[in-house]
Amino acid sequence: DFGADGALYIAESGVGGEGPCAMGPEGNEECFGESGGVTRVAEGSQERVLDGLASRAAEGGSNATGPNDVALAGDILYVLMGFGGDPATRVDLGAGEDQFGHLLRAEDGGMTSVVDVAGYETENNPDTMALDANPFSLIMQDDGSGAIVDAGMNALLLLGQGGELSTLAVFPNEMATAPDGSEIPMNAVPTGVATAEDGSYYVGQLT
Repeated sequence: DFGADGALYIAESGVGGEGPCAMGPEGNEECFGESGGVTRVAEGSQERVLDGLASRAAEGGSNATGPNDVALAGDILYVLMGFGGDPATRVDLGAGEDQFGHLLRAEDGGMTSVVDVAGYETENNPDTMALDANPFSLIMQDDGSGAIVDAGMNALLLLGQGGELSTLAVFPNEMATAPDGSEIPMNAVPTGVATAEDGSYYVGQLT
C-alpha cells in the first residue's frame, strides 16, 4: 500500500524459522519463526519498519505464511496475517497463535490485534465447507472500518469501527472441466479486494 508520505509499504511473509514445527496445509512440515515484517520503499531505498512478525514456512522458506497484506489509514499501519488451514491448528506451532490469522495494528512500537479473522471462520464458517482460514487482502478506512477477503473461507468480510466482523459475500465452488473431460469442483480462493467509486467492491480470485 502507499502511505500519505508517498512511500510504498510491502508485507513480507518471511521464511519461517527454527520451530516449533508442524504439518502445513500442503502436507509438508513447516516451522515457525519471527521473520515476517513490513518494508518501506521511498526515494530509491528500502527499510524494514516492522520486524519480528510471525512466519511459518517449509524448508528453505518455501510456502511461507505470515504478513499477507498491509494497509495505511492516515498514519496508522495495519498488517493482515495469513494462516492457511483450520484455525484450531494454530496451537500446533507452539508460538505465533496471537498473530497468525489476525488483523494487527502498529501501535506504540508494538503490534495490537484488532480482530481474530481466522477465529471468525471457526465461529461462522461462511462457505459451510471445511474449516479453513487464510486472511489475504484488506482495505482500511480512516475510521477503523474496512474490508477483508479470506482465501480459505472464500468470503468477503466487512470490518466495523469497533472491530466486529460480518460476512458481505461468499464465493462458492464452481464446476470446471478437467483435462480428461470430467467435471470437478473449482475453489474460488479470493486473494484481492479493491473499492470502486460507488463504494462497491471488486474481488480478485485464484482458481
